[in-house]
Amino acid sequence: MKRQAKKARAVKQTRFDHWLIQLESLASEFSDLLDQPSADHERLWAIRLRELPEAVRSLEWAMKKAQMKALPLEGGQ
Repeated sequence: MKRQAKKARAVKQTRFDHWLIQLESLASEFSDLLDQPSADHERLWAIRLRELPEAVRSLEWAMKKAQMKALPLEGGQ
C-alpha cells in the first residue's frame, strides 16, 4: 500500500508572523555577537537600544491588531 504525501498548504504570513520572525532574528544575531571574542560593539548597541525595542513595539501592535480582528467588539458590549 503506497502512502501519498499530503500537499503542503501555503499559509499567508501575517504582520504578526513577520515581526515575530524579525524579533527572533535580532535575538539570534545579538546572541551570536555576544559569543564572538571580537564582537562589533556598535552593532550590539544598535540592536539593544534601537532595533530590538522597535521590533518589540511592532510585534505588540501586530498582536493587538490580530486580536481586534479575531475578537471584534460587539455593538453595545
